[in-house]
Amino acid sequence: TPALCTVTKSFRNATLQCLFNIPNFNEYFIGGQYLKELQPNGRVAEQYAKLASNAVEVIEQKLNPSELKQALGSRQSQFLGYSQQDAQELLVNLLECMGEDLSRVDKKSALIDSSQQTSPGKGHQIVQKLINIERGVVVDNKLRDDSIVIDFFSGQLMSQVTCSRCGSESIAFDNFRDMSLSFPRNESSVSLHSLLEGFFREETLAEDYFCSNCKSTSTHKVEPRLSRRKLSLFK
Repeated sequence: TPALCTVTKSFRNATLQCLFNIPNFNEYFIGGQYLKELQPNGRVAEQYAKLASNAVEVIEQKLNPSELKQALGSRQSQFLGYSQQDAQELLVNLLECMGEDLSRVDKKSALIDSSQQTSPGKGHQIVQKLINIERGVVVDNKLRDDSIVIDFFSGQLMSQVTCSRCGSESIAFDNFRDMSLSFPRNESSVSLHSLLEGFFREETLAEDYFCSNCKSTSTHKVEPRLSRRKLSLFK
């Protein structure tokens, strides 16, 4: 399997091993479907497709991703040299370039703002309405950014910020491709579930929050506001 293949440089190895272990994503490249959506000069996606195909055929030998490295480095200069880099940063930049190379969008539409301020005590009544609206926003966002990368690596956060003075809620949706999870100190092992619980735990805003309903800030002689966040995944 591709997971048994090795490549030079540990940070590239870690990044490519992650991608090689997504069968449906790699089948898109190995089976040649990517060629139907490949943009002119889409060298990063093209070189990844070659590497993914070789990973299936070569089990116990080393894979050399030099051509993929050169293609990515021509667009992201920090990866041109041979110095050690951050694997997560490499993954983000690699996926960004692959998404551009395989974009299904001919002309980007205007960005849609789906945020909304609700009246005190009525936040729960409008959440479902916003979720229904957001389904349409997802379609519209696909007119701005749509590719196999979006299909596999894009999600959405719903943020609810409650003003502790007037009780109104500000609700907004944000797209994301990666999440920064905080690992607890002095623990030898931790589950992904517990990390996600920590990420979505209700928190008190430490920075200033301006409420457009009562025109006050979180530091203006009132109790701190609370931020509630909910993750919504889509394809």
